[in-house]
Amino acid sequence: MRSIKSIHCVLLIALFALLLLPPSSHADNATLYGTATISSPASLGTIDLAFFLDLGSGGAIQKTTSYISLDKTLLFPVAPPKIGSIDVGPRVYGSITPTSFSLTSDDFTSVSKAIGDNVTRKIVLTGTTFTNGGNDIEGSYTETLLFPKGKNTIVVTGTFKLAKPVVLTAPGLVAPTGDGCINLAEIRAAGNDPDVIEFSDLSMAFDLKLTPLTLPNLCEPQDTVLQNALQEYYDTLQ
Repeated sequence: MRSIKSIHCVLLIALFALLLLPPSSHADNATLYGTATISSPASLGTIDLAFFLDLGSGGAIQKTTSYISLDKTLLFPVAPPKIGSIDVGPRVYGSITPTSFSLTSDDFTSVSKAIGDNVTRKIVLTGTTFTNGGNDIEGSYTETLLFPKGKNTIVVTGTFKLAKPVVLTAPGLVAPTGDGCINLAEIRAAGNDPDVIEFSDLSMAFDLKLTPLTLPNLCEPQDTVLQNALQEYYDTLQ
């Protein structure tokens, strides 16, 4: 598991993953990213979490096409088959609404260097706090590790924070400077707190990037501006 300082660079490729996700045949989909802070059986630091959720009726998470996103977290293995030619992590299932969230992974195995054998793992997330219309979620993280050859089962617990950027307008759009485009400082200044990237700021940046006919649009290079907004908002979740 990595320290908080080591996780920030992971989101530098988050934009490309969000824009190149495989198409969904269901009603909606969602990409959630954030962290889990492990507190038991010992304080083990913070790990990255990222999920692609293919949603059906009532917010049901479709098991065969929902998964842990490997391009934003390094602690989970590839789980065949690929989806849309992309290597993905263990499949997940459960449900997500603006007021409820539950997610469980399939059992998966990882090699433990400590014992020189595979360990069977499963993670369970249960949301308890919802803000921004249910697009920011906090709750309980549980991971069960089943060791082979009669060794004990270990249950790891902690808390998680996840965010799902959506298209919405920030409280106020700051007029761009003479360059005629929106930069990171102007994205930040549009929210309630002009010194911090907030959820509405991040979602406004997504809206500007995904609607190229909107004027003014993000400054070039747009990918870099949005990546920086993602990472700065991600930092607020720590």
